[in-house]
Amino acid sequence: MGRHAVPTEVSFWRHVEKEGNASGCWLWNGYRQANGHGLIKLSKLDGNGTRCAARYAYELYNGEFDPILVVTQVCENRACVRPDHLALVTRKQATAGNGKSKAPKTHCPQGHRYLQAGEYKRNGPPVCALCKSLETKVQTLRKRSTVELP
Repeated sequence: MGRHAVPTEVSFWRHVEKEGNASGCWLWNGYRQANGHGLIKLSKLDGNGTRCAARYAYELYNGEFDPILVVTQVCENRACVRPDHLALVTRKQATAGNGKSKAPKTHCPQGHRYLQAGEYKRNGPPVCALCKSLETKVQTLRKRSTVELP
């Protein structure tokens, strides 16, 4: 018996976490590029290939749009796929200021909330609470373990 193709929309919703974050973002838990943007693999039914998860979410709720436009997250969370957090802009608008937003980043590329001022004594760039906690746990395990950890 052959495998049946899973519709892209079914696959999309399997990778979306709608609850559990204060920002109200719908977080993409599927594959993410190094820059934090999610990618979804399109099913055979939708023509194969890959697409930006935010773009797919926007099209799912609003229909197709001019390919000259790009989807951006108004919330500044690159893992967000919530349709009302997404907006269409030109490439020039999306990359204004050399691609760096003037608004402070509130989430790391993995979609975790950055620590706010006063929550952690540290100078330098923002710190992700969850990533920092995991890093500390791994360092502790490395010190205690006789087995080499990655």
